Amino acid sequence: GVVIDTIPSSGGGCDTIVVYSLLATPFETDSQFIQFCFGDSITIGGQVYTQSGTVVDTLPSTVGCDTLVTYTLEAVLQFAQSATIEFCPGDSVIIAGQVYTQSGTVVDTISSTIGSCDTLVTYTLIQLPQPTLNDTIQFCAGDSITIGGQVYTQSGTVVDTIAATGGDCDTIVTYTLVQLPQPTLSEAIQFCAGDSITIGGQVYTQSGIVVDTITGSGGICDTIVTYTLTLLPQPTSSDSIQFCAGDFITIGGQVYTQSGTVVDTISGPGGNCDTIATYTLILLPQPTQTETISFCPGDSITIGGQVYTQSAIVIDTILNTSGGCDTIATYTLVLLPQPVRSETIGLCAGDTVTIGGIDYTQPGTVLDTISAVGGGCDTLVSYILVNLTPAPSTVNITCPNDVNIITLPGTGPTVATYNLPTVTTDCPCPGSALTLTTGLASGSIFPVLTTQVCYSAKDSCGNSASCCFTVTIREEQPCDEKNVACMKFEILKITKDAGQNHTYTVRATNNCTNKMIWTAVQIPDGLVADAPLNNAMFTTPDGRNYIVRNPNFSPFYSVRFKSTTDSISGGQSDVFQYTLPAQSGNPNYIHIASRLSGNVTYEAHMNTFNCPVTVLKPAPDVSRSPEQTFRNEAARSTLQVFPNPTSGVLYADLSDWRDEHLQIEVFNSQGQRGLSLSLTASGEMQQIILPNGTADGLYFLQILTEDGERQMVRFVLQH
Repeated sequence: GVVIDTIPSSGGGCDTIVVYSLLATPFETDSQFIQFCFGDSITIGGQVYTQSGTVVDTLPSTVGCDTLVTYTLEAVLQFAQSATIEFCPGDSVIIAGQVYTQSGTVVDTISSTIGSCDTLVTYTLIQLPQPTLNDTIQFCAGDSITIGGQVYTQSGTVVDTIAATGGDCDTIVTYTLVQLPQPTLSEAIQFCAGDSITIGGQVYTQSGIVVDTITGSGGICDTIVTYTLTLLPQPTSSDSIQFCAGDFITIGGQVYTQSGTVVDTISGPGGNCDTIATYTLILLPQPTQTETISFCPGDSITIGGQVYTQSAIVIDTILNTSGGCDTIATYTLVLLPQPVRSETIGLCAGDTVTIGGIDYTQPGTVLDTISAVGGGCDTLVSYILVNLTPAPSTVNITCPNDVNIITLPGTGPTVATYNLPTVTTDCPCPGSALTLTTGLASGSIFPVLTTQVCYSAKDSCGNSASCCFTVTIREEQPCDEKNVACMKFEILKITKDAGQNHTYTVRATNNCTNKMIWTAVQIPDGLVADAPLNNAMFTTPDGRNYIVRNPNFSPFYSVRFKSTTDSISGGQSDVFQYTLPAQSGNPNYIHIASRLSGNVTYEAHMNTFNCPVTVLKPAPDVSRSPEQTFRNEAARSTLQVFPNPTSGVLYADLSDWRDEHLQIEVFNSQGQRGLSLSLTASGEMQQIILPNGTADGLYFLQILTEDGERQMVRFVLQH
């Protein structure tokens, strides 16, 4: 502020008025930064400080104001340092007098020598892994390997330490020693006689086994080679050379003209051995030929350009054009005599004989020359023409047996065919006239009744004879009928013989387009039909063949007739017949089935209530029996023939009638006899030859014994 003061005057003068202006001067200030080591202390103003902080202190001034000093204290931590020390296994590290042999962390204090703070050092100790090495050393037999001053000659494992260089750790090396197998080689060497083989400087000329060592190169082991030496046999060849008289053979530059043996050496091509060739020289004999030549008067023979007209012996040389020798041919020429003959020709009324292109109708003698056929001489023929008529004669005419045809109900008039009567005559002039005098011709439509047919025959001599037979058409009425879809089944008749064995005749009609494969007819369980036999061939009246299975088990217990070829279809019918033994009891119902192509089966049950049982007569009149009589007889027969069908020759088994006198007859399906013969049966198959001209169709073979026993079997003739 401002202060006014009066200062009294000391010299008598006036007092002095003094105005004071007071100005407060600020303190002097200072600041200091003081660092000290952790654990040390600082004394300020008599006060001791060991921690960082700010301290204000007044320093008295000797000339002015005091100074305010601000001290910033900082307790400095000790210096820190880290170090990593690596050492090898087996080595050690010393820190502050302490020995360390394992990996770890060690802290140490290093005192400062320049007044600064001590240093804390953290050591990371790392024991380095032991360096290892694996090495495989291969060496040959006889060689050796040195490791660490040690010599090894066999396979094995060796461990060694390799001292480190440049501060690295020593290395533990594991050596796998492999003694290599001795290389071997086999070689076969073939060489020819007179040659030699050199191996390892040694010469060999014979077969044998040689062992040699081939020094290996490029680190490869030596090879033991086994050589198999084979001295090849001397190749030889044999050859026969044939040559003709006047020719020659050259071998090895040498010419040969006679038979003999020559040995030559043929050099082998391509390293092959030479061949010792043996040639057999054969001087062929001069080929000769003898020939007899016959010729007719007026002809000539030319040999070697020379013409011959008379008998003679001529020698000629025939040149060979295929490499063979020429042939000396001797020809015997024979002039044949002129053939002559005489022939008598009978003339019938109205006949004309043509001789040498000229017609003759009257008796007389005619001369003619007949040209030879097949190289013979022409023949001079004298023809004597004579009249043969008039002359007496006997005419025989034989009509066929009566014809009996069974048709379906309602069929009406039916076409019937029959064999024409046979005519024989002893008239010297050929030819006879056959005339239908009564009835209808074969192949005509006959009414449903019995029609008489008569024929008359007249020969060239003017004599005649006549005969008659009947044609009967009758309808077969079924006693039961069942229709299933397109199939119709019928029972035609039931018959029994003296032993009460029943024979059933059934008819199957297939109106389908599918062919019928088989038809099966039920028989009582456990029984076997007497006929037809199992695996026998059953031939129907229309000539179709069926294989029989007796008994058959599917689709029911039955007798089955299976077609051998395509069977009936489109309205066709077939009649089947089988015989049951007396114990069957004549069943009231018959189960029947037919299988058609396409795996279709139709079945029906027929009854026998309305079917009368006809008793078969023991000995019917065969010559006039109806067709069904033959079938009933054949169904009960044990007689067997083969082949069936046959082309004209049959073989019958007559062993059951050995040494018996038999009458054998063959009938067609209409009961007409075509063959009859008598014989004594033997144990061998009896051959039966059917007459030439017998027409194809169904036939019956019958045997009759002297005691009246009859057996019959049917067969089919098919040329």
